[in-house]
Amino acid sequence: MSRTQDQIDHPVVENYAGIDVSKDKLDFAIHGSDVFLTVPNDRRGTRKLIRQCRMHNVQLVVLEPTGKFHRQAHEQLHDADV
Repeated sequence: MSRTQDQIDHPVVENYAGIDVSKDKLDFAIHGSDVFLTVPNDRRGTRKLIRQCRMHNVQLVVLEPTGKFHRQAHEQLHDADV
C-alpha cells in the first residue's frame, strides 16, 4: 500500500452483508450473524433483502457483479439507500 493510501480515512463499518448473484437467485448473508437467505433474483426477492438490511442496521452490502444479473438488485438497493 502506498503512503497516500495509508492516509485515506476509511469509515468503520460494523454491519455488512454479502450477496452472491446468479441468474435465478440471490444468496444473502450478514457477516457475524446467523442471517442467511436465498431469494429469487427479482424485485420481490430484493425487497426482502432490503427489509433484512434495515432490520439489522446493515451499513454496507458487497454485491458480486455477474454479467447483467446483478443490475436490478444493485439498482433497488441503491434506490433504497442501502
